[in-house]
Amino acid sequence: MKRKSILILVATIVCINLSTFNLRCFFSFDNFVDSPTNSPIVLAAEKMPYSQTQELKLDRQSFNSLFGQLSQIKEMKAIKAKLIWQKDVIKLAGETTIKGKKVPFEVTSDLKVNQKKEFVFDIESVSLGILPLPKKQALEIMAKQIKLPKGLSLNTQKSQIIMDLNQIIPQKEGLFVQAKSANLKKNQVVVLLNYDPAKVNPLEFSLIP
Repeated sequence: MKRKSILILVATIVCINLSTFNLRCFFSFDNFVDSPTNSPIVLAAEKMPYSQTQELKLDRQSFNSLFGQLSQIKEMKAIKAKLIWQKDVIKLAGETTIKGKKVPFEVTSDLKVNQKKEFVFDIESVSLGILPLPKKQALEIMAKQIKLPKGLSLNTQKSQIIMDLNQIIPQKEGLFVQAKSANLKKNQVVVLLNYDPAKVNPLEFSLIP
């Protein structure tokens, strides 16, 4: 028996209000996939709090537009930090203070998703000023000097930065957000928006107010 075809989301990001960093992302629907129902994507295998789930697919440009807003968070402003996807790596660059002197830093990493559906930045290299330090030692210094915003945590033992999207995005009743997949070489990162249709308009999503 032939299965019915339904419309699945292909999230196309159209960003506005960049000057005020109040990024709004709208979705267009243009791809079909086989499915036995006519409802939005429901991932039964995942423990989601709400009834409906939609995918937000980000390429390099839309990722940088969306996550570039993190630089406007208070803690990130304090260290002049920016998160940028360049080619096959993601870089977190900024400036910290060591012994009263401003010292630039740059962390280069790959991006993955862990079992908790958080983004994991697997750190490949670290530069801290002109100090010729091993990666782990440089991270330990950074951990003492840098205060990351809620939702970002540095694990010096595993050389990882963990990003919990639900801690970073604005708290909104009826909305739950988590990472689904990340493949920098294929130029694709996928975020899941799980929502209560009675409380949330899924066609509009912003990272920070």
